[in-house]
Amino acid sequence: MKFTVKLGGMNFINVKNIMMFRGEPLFTVYRSESDGALSVNFEVFDSNGNKLASVKQNRIYPHHEQAKNLQLGGNASTYTLTDTANNKMLVRIDKREAAETELDVFLHTYLPNGVLFNASPDGTSLASHFFKGVTIADAGVGVNIG
Repeated sequence: MKFTVKLGGMNFINVKNIMMFRGEPLFTVYRSESDGALSVNFEVFDSNGNKLASVKQNRIYPHHEQAKNLQLGGNASTYTLTDTANNKMLVRIDKREAAETELDVFLHTYLPNGVLFNASPDGTSLASHFFKGVTIADAGVGVNIG
């Protein structure tokens, strides 16, 4: 079954491993066999490489030591995570069941090595690279970071 995940300015069609970091999956897509729902799995890091939260099948789990500064929000079709210390939205996942793009994901996070990864409605920036309107289809890995 064909699926599309939009990550900021990039569209991934039938790509289960959207991002790999040093050989390890960093951002993956999963389709439930029981109900067909599409979901994403990834980690949210701070600039020091510390895990702030984990996203598993679209559910956001703040790490206990960071929970005091993180606020969960959303509704049945949108999930959000906001850093209340600076009022910055770190994660937004929009489920779009009737649209061609099933999941629309926005992130403001860092890679485990402290490099900023920002995927917003305006585009996706990773280190010194900026992506907008990019489509990657039918690939084993969408973005592979050495």
